[in-house]
Amino acid sequence: MAEPPVASGEADEITAEELALSGDRERVRWYAEGGERCVALTQRGLLVEPVPTFGPRLYRRLAVDVTFAVAGRLAEARGFRHLRDAS
Repeated sequence: MAEPPVASGEADEITAEELALSGDRERVRWYAEGGERCVALTQRGLLVEPVPTFGPRLYRRLAVDVTFAVAGRLAEARGFRHLRDAS
């Protein structure tokens, strides 16, 4: 079964507070080698880059309406290969 198309998010940012107030939170993270950078998939399907990686103050929105499978492929293509549960 084909995945639905990914809606590209604008190059905008959302604060950690805004994410929490919206009722969304990180579901999983994919880390780059060395763990200095990562991308995260939220419960509501946002693919984001936390800034800074640990204790983020904001998130760069990379894509919206993303499934886990699509997020994994996008993360892999960007060099984020180490999957970790965010809980």
